[in-house]
Amino acid sequence: MLRSNQSPGNSPAANGNGNKHIETKGEKMRNRKNLLIYFFPIIVSLLLSACQSGITAAGESTPAASVAAPEPTSELEPTEPATEIKTTMASSENGLPINEDVERSVMFKINTLAYELPGMEEVEVKNITYAHRDDWPLPLTMDVYYPPGTAADAQLPAVVFGLGYRMSAIPLREEHFYTSWGKLVAAAGMVGIAYDTELPDQDLEILMNFIRENAAALRIDPQQIGFHSTSANPPTVMSYLMQEGRSGIQFAVYYYGSSLTPDRKYAEFFGEVCEGRGCLLNELTDVTYVDPDIPLFIVKAGKDFVPIANEGMDHFVDYVRGEGATVTVIEYEDGEHGFDTQQKTEESAEIIAETVAFMKTNFGLE
Repeated sequence: MLRSNQSPGNSPAANGNGNKHIETKGEKMRNRKNLLIYFFPIIVSLLLSACQSGITAAGESTPAASVAAPEPTSELEPTEPATEIKTTMASSENGLPINEDVERSVMFKINTLAYELPGMEEVEVKNITYAHRDDWPLPLTMDVYYPPGTAADAQLPAVVFGLGYRMSAIPLREEHFYTSWGKLVAAAGMVGIAYDTELPDQDLEILMNFIRENAAALRIDPQQIGFHSTSANPPTVMSYLMQEGRSGIQFAVYYYGSSLTPDRKYAEFFGEVCEGRGCLLNELTDVTYVDPDIPLFIVKAGKDFVPIANEGMDHFVDYVRGEGATVTVIEYEDGEHGFDTQQKTEESAEIIAETVAFMKTNFGLE
């Protein structure tokens, strides 16, 4: 059953009655199975990437490293190829450093979502370098998904898939979840952006600056940007977004995710979950501000293998609503972590379709 609630008020506890839920033996077995199912494609992708590149990624990175973002398009020149990732640089296209001959995994061509739109296989995808870190041997690149037939002078709204994992731990840019979502939003008339990151909090700031400085060449409207983030990734987006002075953000979507609030009530737990897994929480800047003009769309998975994630998200919703934010909350009671790719049900498809409609509405596309 789906339950949608846009009005202010208290959110229910994860088990529906406010009592702490104790897992049965069967639930523990199911949760372990769900964990394996969800992370298996990511692990395979990581192993394939390591085999193809011949690089052994370091689990730790040095903080406070300098980062050089490519210059704005008026002066931008292609850089030399990064042979480790078998990439060559194209001639500068609109001043952007476009990477050609990027090797794609077989999963890149497959839509793993429970929902699809016509035109997903015809979208245009470009890999563009947005920065170089002196503590990381590879350029930081982003995959930009364009609607079929996008005009050279188009200025389209863009959805950034906010990431909180270091690429040395889990390279998410080409993970099937993001390639499928990228093609979906592009088929719906928007630009999708998935990107590399080694220090997620710093890199998101750099990425957003690059997008705004090169908006015309990227065919993006810099005042029409939204976020979509899932699982352990949302705190990075929340840390970036919930500061004063952000502009041009039209919405944020969070699926079955961790959360971050000023009182850091659940931060210790989520920080422990991230410890050793490559995702960030303890390192993030505290959230300090809620922009009431940025609507939020939140989906909770009733059978999430991390039940406290729902409790934390309920706490987050109560906080932002108290600050005047408009929040849509959908609870997929039979949904599991990663339901949008793991559960090919009518309910999953309905939620994804409603998410796309939410994005288009807030971009003024419908």
